[in-house]
Amino acid sequence: MVAISRGTADGIENGHVLAILRAGRRIDDRSQPGERAIIKVPDERSGLLMVFRTFDRISYALVLEISDSVRWATGWSTRAERARCRAGSWQPGCASH
Repeated sequence: MVAISRGTADGIENGHVLAILRAGRRIDDRSQPGERAIIKVPDERSGLLMVFRTFDRISYALVLEISDSVRWATGWSTRAERARCRAGSWQPGCASH
């Protein structure tokens, strides 16, 4: 079981399934000779949560699936949130989820 710092005020409802995301690493891009840039590898899904109890600003969820260890402050998102973030509709959480 996990606690999520989002609740009904943020649109979270009982039954929502959320992806657990592991932040992508930052690596040196050495593809261009003489240039070095730091690029961020995309986030990876490492599990799924299902929300079973919601309040205004907090929710509780069960871990349905996990492929790797999860540490505090690992990100999460719904499929709809990821689509909005990719479409450029920034909202709190787009950068960190």
